[in-house]
Amino acid sequence: MKNAMITKSAHHSPVCPPWYYRLAIALARPIYRLLVWKKSRTRTTYQREAAERFGRAFLPVPSAVDNLQNTHDNQAQFGRFSQGLPAGNGRLIWCHAVSLGEINTAFPMLKILLNQGFRLWITSTTQTGFARTAALFADELGKSVNHSFVPVDSAPVVRRFLRHVQPALAVFIETELWATTLYELKRAKIPAVMVNARLSEKSYASYAKFATVSAGMMANLTKIIAQDEKSAERFVALGASDDKVVRAPSLKWAQAGQWSAAHDALYAKVCAWLGVDGNSKISTNANFSNTANPRRPIWVMASTHDTEECLALLAHQKVLSCEPNALLILVPRHPERFDDVAKLCAELGFAPARRAHDDAIKADTQVYLADSMGELLVWYRTADVAVVAGSFVDVGGHNPIEPASFAKPVIMGEFVKNCELLVQKLAQAGALMQVKNTPDELANALLVYLCDQQKAERAGQAGKTLTERYANAAWVQASLTLAVLGDEM
Repeated sequence: MKNAMITKSAHHSPVCPPWYYRLAIALARPIYRLLVWKKSRTRTTYQREAAERFGRAFLPVPSAVDNLQNTHDNQAQFGRFSQGLPAGNGRLIWCHAVSLGEINTAFPMLKILLNQGFRLWITSTTQTGFARTAALFADELGKSVNHSFVPVDSAPVVRRFLRHVQPALAVFIETELWATTLYELKRAKIPAVMVNARLSEKSYASYAKFATVSAGMMANLTKIIAQDEKSAERFVALGASDDKVVRAPSLKWAQAGQWSAAHDALYAKVCAWLGVDGNSKISTNANFSNTANPRRPIWVMASTHDTEECLALLAHQKVLSCEPNALLILVPRHPERFDDVAKLCAELGFAPARRAHDDAIKADTQVYLADSMGELLVWYRTADVAVVAGSFVDVGGHNPIEPASFAKPVIMGEFVKNCELLVQKLAQAGALMQVKNTPDELANALLVYLCDQQKAERAGQAGKTLTERYANAAWVQASLTLAVLGDEM
């Protein structure tokens, strides 16, 4: 049953948010302005952030680009699939990706859109998302791409933003939606698509409490591309019509790429530190007992949050009791915590080498603190086993596809709501193991792979095979997204 069902006629006309929602946003604006000042006033980007969030000023709109060579690149990568995509002809797409995870997820699809000749304006809610966008699109910024902090959900601000950017299409990644923004898009006849959409039972319950607001947002969306059947059903229950909700493989299946020349350079340096051949390292899981050609057992704990570093270090102590030459590469999720994690390492008896200091990995290095941004792929490729964090605390888990694509066995915790279907598929294939949030459990799982080369290779290959099967997920969602341009224009 649909909650607060929208009539057929209302489905085709903008649905204005109720008065109490608009009043709440108006009352919250000065508080939000204060929060932005408090959090960002010491940052070099503060003046720009304040101007963009409240619609006072924006960077210039990127200029149109010639898409002939880029379209050829799409065809080379996706073959016959890309031939069905419409040419951008310089039209601009606004993409909203809340934070680092969302922009990473969207990146493969956004590259497809660029290669079809579309321009992009990308907005972020967080500083990490903003910085990640700048890093991912460093070569395109100011040309075919520009970015800003997302405008607040106030009608005058959103209208100024839309007048400046003039998008032909708006794309929202995963779950963050704003009622006034969707209303203004619908009012301006700009189609809005929610891609890679997911809606957990908990999130659905939250939206359902504000049934009128949620139903209006569902009506103002043009299309919802859901990751799974349960999410699709929940969007319909919130008020989305059956014809606008479709299913497609998650964009996270397409996150195996993004390897760059900078990654090559760092990987070569790491291999030199370790004294291994980079090409042989790709196949991973060497026989560590082979005295003729010994190699260190290496595991990575990636994208860690508070308390997860402590878990990793305590587990590493136990691993070292069985594998004294083992190396832990520790990759915190947020840069503001890098120094705190370094102090924690010291408190637990480790003297970490630090990427931020350009330290080398030496024979006696037991913990390498990869306190850098944008280099995670190198650490996944370097390691023999990958532990994907955000899953040992109630964050929801980060994407296991990247390590799986490098044929690495994957270990995660029990909190995986952000990537539940991916985890299920990888676990069913024998590529991923879930463990409880204790050092003993984590250490035991690590030693299963670090001490059994054949088991590790089978798990890694199973994951790689699965990622290759769904490698066209970005093209599928790009195709479904761009289809609305034919419907609306």
